[in-house]
Amino acid sequence: LEIIFPDAPYLIVTLEAILNAKNIHITQLYHPIFTVKTNKKGTIDTLESPVANTQLVSHIYLEFTSKTGDVNKKALLEIIERHINAAQSSHKDNKKIMETLMAVKNEVSIMPSTEIKFQNEWVDLLDWLKNHNFSFFGYTSFNIQTGDTSIGVSEIKGSSKGILSDQYEKYDPKIKESLMKHSKRLAQYRSPFIFDTISRKSPLQRFENLMRLSLRSEE
Repeated sequence: LEIIFPDAPYLIVTLEAILNAKNIHITQLYHPIFTVKTNKKGTIDTLESPVANTQLVSHIYLEFTSKTGDVNKKALLEIIERHINAAQSSHKDNKKIMETLMAVKNEVSIMPSTEIKFQNEWVDLLDWLKNHNFSFFGYTSFNIQTGDTSIGVSEIKGSSKGILSDQYEKYDPKIKESLMKHSKRLAQYRSPFIFDTISRKSPLQRFENLMRLSLRSEE
């Protein structure tokens, strides 16, 4: 299997998790990364050793054997494409996601609260998560409307990033739906801050259930 994609975090660990789930054993793996320089027409001029803050490309080559002796190549490639696009979407929007995280932290710090200690703990938590202690794969905003007998949840258009973006939705159309249902269920939770888990597997790393960091603000 040979794959060439723009470089992004979690490519190798995600690929290994895919193959392991399919009872496929990797026998050889090579993963050189290059800096790619292109001309005005978009044609590659040079490949060089990787340099930070340049256009990086991952070239992944691996050989494998199946423990079951049966590999559906088409299905496997479709799965790999979906997960690699998750890595690409997450990486492309990472800067905007982190900027939003800091905006959320600032909003938390100035929200009226009767529990100042609890509020300060959340500010400290957001700082700790930002310092490479947590992987942020996506972001979105919902408009929640509560009535006497019903609760409505709708996406704020243009707010979604990473694996929640419109571009990635074609690979996993149910991920945002699961998140909306979860948000609706906890729309009237006593605390405006929630850090919990949703019933949707992560498309990156170890494919465990995604965690959700949520702030509810009143307008």
